[in-house]
Amino acid sequence: SAQQDFFAEIAKLGPPAGAIDVQGDIEFNSQFFEPHGNFHGRINYPARYADINLLISHPVGRWQIDEVTFLPQRER
Repeated sequence: SAQQDFFAEIAKLGPPAGAIDVQGDIEFNSQFFEPHGNFHGRINYPARYADINLLISHPVGRWQIDEVTFLPQRER
């Protein structure tokens, strides 16, 4: 499946080298209703880094991932 392929590509890079720097925020459309978030992380690996972007939302009862991108850079 596409989900398995996505995580297999991430796993190929091995464990991160250090902490992952994540920045982003959660916003609400109406006080505490319809929250959505946008997060960006930079993952450092021994030979390269990768950027990950994550969009999440909480429509009626559960959090969900709306979009995720993983962009590994070329080896140094």
